[in-house]
Amino acid sequence: MKLRILNNSVRLRLTRSEVASAAAGDPIEAACQFGPGEQHTLKYRVMGHPDADGIEASFEAGVVTVAVPRDRLLRWATSDAIGMRREARGAPSPSPSLLIEKDFACLKPREGEEDSDTFPNPGAAPG
Repeated sequence: MKLRILNNSVRLRLTRSEVASAAAGDPIEAACQFGPGEQHTLKYRVMGHPDADGIEASFEAGVVTVAVPRDRLLRWATSDAIGMRREARGAPSPSPSLLIEKDFACLKPREGEEDSDTFPNPGAAPG
């Protein structure tokens, strides 16, 4: 799972196996370590939640959790839809804009990129 944060916007890209796992009801988790120990680790997860009203985000104890209504997550995972979005919210409970997308293969090979578990890029030439 790839995480991109820009100002008050969070974007997550999931590979094919991660989308399949999410559709099966499993939380998808990843982490980035900035030093030794839990106190230097940023964790992030996407999970289906039966009680979620919409796409919601929380941040507690170094963990970013994005919860999606389970039925919406399943519909997205089993469709051709690329992503799911929720716009930023202001007061009284500010929250960033959220975008969850299927991760597509790069159109041009890039050093350090692993595309074996990505979705076929719709912009790729047929062949």
